[in-house]
Amino acid sequence: MDRRRFLKYAGATATVVGASALGLNYVSQRSPSTLPPATSATSQVATTFSSSATSMETLRLVSLHGRLFSDYNGNGVQDGEEPPVPDTRVQLKQFQRENSTWKVIYEAISDSASDWKLEDVKTGSYNLVIVTDQKYRHMCTSPAEFTGILRGYDLSLTKSTKMNIGLMEGFHTSPIHKNKSDIISFVDLDPSKRIRDWKGGKQTYDGHAGTDFLAQKGTEVLATAPGRILAAANGWPGNPRWKNTGYYANGNFVVINHGNNIWTAYHHLDSIAVDETPWGECKQDVKRGQVIGYVGKTGLGIGLVPDPNMPYHLHFQNWNGDGFMYGRVDAIDPFRDLYYGKRGTSPWSNPASLWTVDNKIQYPNP
Repeated sequence: MDRRRFLKYAGATATVVGASALGLNYVSQRSPSTLPPATSATSQVATTFSSSATSMETLRLVSLHGRLFSDYNGNGVQDGEEPPVPDTRVQLKQFQRENSTWKVIYEAISDSASDWKLEDVKTGSYNLVIVTDQKYRHMCTSPAEFTGILRGYDLSLTKSTKMNIGLMEGFHTSPIHKNKSDIISFVDLDPSKRIRDWKGGKQTYDGHAGTDFLAQKGTEVLATAPGRILAAANGWPGNPRWKNTGYYANGNFVVINHGNNIWTAYHHLDSIAVDETPWGECKQDVKRGQVIGYVGKTGLGIGLVPDPNMPYHLHFQNWNGDGFMYGRVDAIDPFRDLYYGKRGTSPWSNPASLWTVDNKIQYPNP
């Protein structure tokens, strides 16, 4: 090979190696006059920039589309009775490092069928949020997760993607299947210190921090939202692990951490259907609607149940878990959701409560 040909090939090789060292994709490209026009939102575009060496960066344009709907059972799928949510904004935001703010980069509005689509979106990292009224506060794409409307989803878009998003008024679904239980006692978190349930009546007692569901022994108890098992105890009263703890009175129980400092607890179970878990091990994830235990009457205080012919019930409780390991935990009323402990107004405050429909407990069918 003569000297001129060697220098020509060596120069081309150096250009490719230099681009690779910078973490860029080298793209061979025809002359601009011979390139066909783009016909797809996923066409590949080459962009040239100047540096110590001329390199090529690959930029892909993709699409993001899906459907919005009212998700009563929190499974991320639009079921028969779940209506569409039209005329609602879907936004992709990016963080602006120069001024530490989030900027709307792309936006779409759902149509009459609740479908939406963002086209010619540059690949990259985004935050997807839904701009809606105060009715919807949470959203999910499957029973395994949920997030706040304002918190959104962090996305790393590398290809065209479909996202059907279920919008929820709260994030809870019922801990017991339809037609298998009755509510017999409500939380008493009245800041005026009056004994009063969430309806203003007296179906509770002073200091009762949970909701009691009356059901037959062995009825399946379900996780009301996805999360991770924070603690679970079985074998009451003989299990020595729990004998000297404050939870001894609650019998067999499960506690789930749902994130955002929100926990739920399920007491007096006949037995649990998850791994026994000492406090804080957090080794098992559960989905919304997953069976975590069975209704029973283990623990103390069962005599408070008013029906002697059916003394089995589930005590269901919401907690604000912030600071629990330091000896403090605040109960949250899932119906009223306006007050907990001495902290005043809950950050989740809304007349819709923590359930998926205004003060109505929704749940997947068996």
